[in-house]
Amino acid sequence: MNPKKWLISFFLLTVFLILSVISFNYSIDPYGYQSRNNKYMKNLSEVSKTTILHNRIISDGYYYLIGTSRMVRVDPSYVEKTSTKKTHNIHIDGSTLKENYLLAKYVKNKDKNFLYGFDAFSFNKSRLEYAEIKNRYNTYKKELSSSPNLFTQYFNAELLSASIKHKKYIRKNKDFYENFKTENKYNYQYSLESVNNDKGYDNKQLKKNFTNYKGYSEEEVIKLAKLATKNDKFIIFPKHYYNYILFNKYQNINKQYLNAIRILVNNTKAEVWSFYQINDITMNSDNFDGYGWHFKPKIANMIFKRIFTLNKSNKQNDFGILLTSKNIDTYLNTLTHQIQGLNIE
Repeated sequence: MNPKKWLISFFLLTVFLILSVISFNYSIDPYGYQSRNNKYMKNLSEVSKTTILHNRIISDGYYYLIGTSRMVRVDPSYVEKTSTKKTHNIHIDGSTLKENYLLAKYVKNKDKNFLYGFDAFSFNKSRLEYAEIKNRYNTYKKELSSSPNLFTQYFNAELLSASIKHKKYIRKNKDFYENFKTENKYNYQYSLESVNNDKGYDNKQLKKNFTNYKGYSEEEVIKLAKLATKNDKFIIFPKHYYNYILFNKYQNINKQYLNAIRILVNNTKAEVWSFYQINDITMNSDNFDGYGWHFKPKIANMIFKRIFTLNKSNKQNDFGILLTSKNIDTYLNTLTHQIQGLNIE
């Protein structure tokens, strides 16, 4: 074969291989860029790599789930069914308000909408002091300034590996919801003392939950609040009530957080739903993982069913309350007194 024919053959073979990889990845779609149906929850809800997150935002979607690791327990396909709107999960584990605002602003610039988990841990501005968090913010900022396209979206080795694994799991009849079902069944054992002792649980001290806590300023909360439109929703997620007790004990966390919720409600056009309550659900350790930080997937379904399909009653004893400027003070005062009544020295 002469050099010219060899080059043509090599070129055609290369094009064929590239198109084959793109077609394979596009048809399998393990991360749910096109559809969230029949996808593994690990890929839909746990994976939050920068490129995958960005590719989800540029894909067809109406709602984007923004928040901390609590969003890992949220099935976007369930939210999609209950809301009747295409939904993607773009959470960042251990995210800060600064990072989540970055994502929310990008989503709004794309004329899309968010379901934003306004979490007490993400409201701790002190976490920005750590290099790991600073570097991660810059990484996401750089990624969102790039311009992914169909080629970069579907032609990459990491996606090919995920597609192959998806095919293997299908052949083995692996349950799409296996990790969710396992977590729902697992019985975690913890006490107020064990949660309290875990307030600075890692050596690097990057994730302290009850010490070194400093909330964001009122101006920063208002900036986030005004970014939202009437089609967005903020969600105040529940934790096991032991955390409420400790939030009330350390660093005025509860006071800072609840005041931020008041500011949010009074300055946004979006709906603000709160599941931060004292009730049978938040007092039952079977509804949460170790230390009560994360609700189980079964509770996530209850939350979004409440938001999208049930009558939007504002009864205090409901699981979930739609907060407005008219009921916010009553809600916060009632909750504060309830938590104080639970305080254990």
